[in-house]
Amino acid sequence: MGKNFLAMTALTIIASMLLMLCMGCDEGMQMVDDVVTEPVETTEPTKPATSEPTDPVAEMPTTTGDMKKPEPTKPADTNPEEPEPTPTVTIAAVVQADDKSITISGTSTHVPEGTTVTIVLGDDAITVKTTVDKDGAWSATVSAKNTAQLAPGTIAVKATARKVTAESSFEIAPEPETKEPELQPSDTTAPTVVRVGWYSDNRLRRLMYNDRQPGVTVYVKVVFSEPVEHIVGDNASARPALSLVVGGRTTRLRVLPHNTKNKDFVSGTCKPFEESTDTFACSYTIPAEGIGTVELQVGEETADTAGNAIAESYHAAPFMIEAPAPPPLPVVPIEVVPALKTLVPATSQDHLPPPQSGPGDFVGQVRTLYSTNGISVNSTQPIAGVSVTITDGAMTGEQVTTDQGGYYLFQNVNESELYLRIEKEHFEPKEVIVYRTRPTVLQEQTGPMLDRGDPWNTPGTVVIGQRWPDAIRFIFEETLLPNDLLFVRDDGYKSHERAIGQYYWSGRLSGIVAISVSRIRVNHIMMMFFAHELGHAHQHAVSIVNNTDTWGETPEGRAYARARERDWAEVGRSALDQFIDNYPEGARFPEGAAEVSSLYWGRGMWSERTEISSVYWRINNEPKKADLETTAPNRYQWAEEWLNKR
Repeated sequence: MGKNFLAMTALTIIASMLLMLCMGCDEGMQMVDDVVTEPVETTEPTKPATSEPTDPVAEMPTTTGDMKKPEPTKPADTNPEEPEPTPTVTIAAVVQADDKSITISGTSTHVPEGTTVTIVLGDDAITVKTTVDKDGAWSATVSAKNTAQLAPGTIAVKATARKVTAESSFEIAPEPETKEPELQPSDTTAPTVVRVGWYSDNRLRRLMYNDRQPGVTVYVKVVFSEPVEHIVGDNASARPALSLVVGGRTTRLRVLPHNTKNKDFVSGTCKPFEESTDTFACSYTIPAEGIGTVELQVGEETADTAGNAIAESYHAAPFMIEAPAPPPLPVVPIEVVPALKTLVPATSQDHLPPPQSGPGDFVGQVRTLYSTNGISVNSTQPIAGVSVTITDGAMTGEQVTTDQGGYYLFQNVNESELYLRIEKEHFEPKEVIVYRTRPTVLQEQTGPMLDRGDPWNTPGTVVIGQRWPDAIRFIFEETLLPNDLLFVRDDGYKSHERAIGQYYWSGRLSGIVAISVSRIRVNHIMMMFFAHELGHAHQHAVSIVNNTDTWGETPEGRAYARARERDWAEVGRSALDQFIDNYPEGARFPEGAAEVSSLYWGRGMWSERTEISSVYWRINNEPKKADLETTAPNRYQWAEEWLNKR
C-alpha cells in the first residue's frame, strides 16, 4: 500500500507538470482515454505571459524539488524610431525680363523656413542667395547689370540648400546686329500745284458748270506734286497756305484735321482729301455781293514735308461770278428751240465704223432722237460734235468730242465705268455713268425707271434730247416725272393730222415729249403745249409707281375724278370742259387732267394770257376774265395736293 501510494503520488506530480507546460495551447494536445497525444504541428506554442495556472496541483511540492514558473515572453516593440526625411530642392522657372534681368524661382520640401538657398549662374560667374518661405518656395532676381557678364549661349543654373543641389539651364540670345542707316539723298525739290478742279458737291464728283452765282457753295480740289506740310489752324500758321479770292477780296481758308466730318467741312475751310496730304479739298460759299473773278491762291509759305517751300504763289483756274439775271417776263416773244432737222444731218451716219482702239481704251457713242416719219423710242441716229467730259475719278476733266459717227474714245482707261457729262448746243446736258458691259444710267435718278431697248441698252451709248425751255424747268423740280425724260422739236415730217404736242409711252416704254408743228414761234404759247405733255409724263410716272395699267386706276386719278364731279355739281360745266370735249371720248379723262395741269403750272405765266384765255374762258362766244381757281376750284385744289408731290 505504501509503495502504491508513492507511485500514485509520483504520477500525479508528473501529470501536473505536463498540464502546466501545455496551458494556453489551442488544442495543443488531446486527451483520449487518459492517453496524452502529441500535437500535429512541429512548433510548440509559446505560453502567454499573462496566463496563470488554474490547477492547484501545479503548486504542490514534489519529492524532487519545487518547479520554477516559466518567464513570460516580451511583446515586440510596435513604435520603432523613424529615420529623418531627405530634403529636396527644385528649380521651377528661369525668366528673362525685357530689361535683361533674370528671375530664378523654385520649391523645396523638408527644408525649414528661412533656410538659405544659394544660386549659381554659369561657371561660378554670378552667385546670389535667397531664403525659403513658409510654403517651401524661393525666388531670386539677378540684375541686368550682373547678367551683362554672361556670354550668349546656354547658361547653367544651380540652386543649393542643405547640401542638396538642383540644376537647370537657359539660353541667352546674341544681340542683333545693328546696321547703320543708309544715308538718303536730301530732298531739295519744291512742291508744285499739279491740278485744280472746281466742283458743286462736297464729294468732289460734280464739276461746276452753269451754277456760278452769288450764294452758291463751291468746292475746290488742289493737287500738289508731293505731300505737303499739314498744320491745323485758323490763322496764318495753318498749312498749306490756301486762300480764295472773290472779286478782289481775299479770304484765308482754315485748315482742318484728317477725317473731318462733313458737318464740320463748312464754308471757309480746307481738309486733306481722303488720307493723303498731297491733295486738299476746300469749301467756300460765294457771298451775295461776291461778283467777279474767283480764284484759288496757294501761298509761298506752303512747303513739302522736307521744308522746301513752293517756288511762288499760285493763282488757279479763275472763273467769273456774275450777278443773277433779272427774272424773265412771263411773255418772251422768241423761238424756244430750233427744229431738230436743222441740228442733225438729213441722212443717218450709222454706216460709219467706230474708231480704232486698244485693249484699255473706252469707246462709246452719243445718239439723238430723229426720224423723217415720226419720233419713236427706237428712232435715233448718231450725232457729231458732242463734248464728252469725265467728271469723276483719276481722269477727271479729260474731254473729247464725238466724231461723225457719234463715237467718243478715251485712251488707257483702267476703270470699267466712267462718269460723263454730255453737252452740245441746243441739247439738254446729261450726266451719266457709262459701262463697258452694262447699259448707261443717269448719275442721279429723278423718277421711276423706263424700259428701253437698243440703242439705249448698248454699253457706252448715251441718247440725248433737245434742251428744255427754261420757263418750264420748275415743273421738273416740283412734280414726279419719269427718269431720263427727253424732248425733241420734231419738224422732220409734215402731218396736219398729228397734234401739236405728243407724249409717247406704253407701259414702261419711251418717255419722249415731241412738239411737232413748225408754226409755233411764241414762247408762252409753246409753253402751254410743253406743260400739257409734261402732264401726261406725270401720269405715266404715277402709273409706274402704282403699278397700274392706266393713270385713272391710281389714287391720284381717282381723286381727279371726284374733283371733276364736284366741279360739275357746284360750278357746272365750264368752257374748260367744253374745250376738253373736243378730244375723243375715251381720251377726255387723261387729256382733261393734262389740261388742268398745264393751266395750274402756267398761272401767271401763260394760262391767263388773252391768246390762251380766249380759248378756255369763253361764254356766249365772248371772252371773260377767269382762271382755274374760280372756274374749276375743286380741280385746282386737286392740282395743289397732287402735282406738288415727287
